[in-house]
Amino acid sequence: MSVTIPDGVLGRPAAHFLAAVDICAAEWRRDNDNLWVGGMVAAGWWICGYTPHPPMQPDREAAATFGEVAEQMRMAGMAALDKGGADTIAATWARGVYRMLNYAIGYTDELPLLPTSRRTPARS
Repeated sequence: MSVTIPDGVLGRPAAHFLAAVDICAAEWRRDNDNLWVGGMVAAGWWICGYTPHPPMQPDREAAATFGEVAEQMRMAGMAALDKGGADTIAATWARGVYRMLNYAIGYTDELPLLPTSRRTPARS
């Protein structure tokens, strides 16, 4: 498949993003019941141009512009917190979408498949 990442969307080298998408896709092929990974793959494939369907609105077509990525992040954030967003999207899927989009635009340098610890360090 040919990759067509729009200018101004990625906040990191395209090669790094493509490698992350490939790693997530390999994991998705091993366990396609994992909605978190599925959301990451859908977001990555959409940004790469492999599919015209945004990950939070698979019933429509939209190019992965910076503005559209921001809207998908907003929807994913709301759905991940069960605050609306997209009624038919599972919160776990939405968290995966949000994670991949955060990585794509450079908000985080953590690879998408590495879960971030949410634990607070013990106080001494």
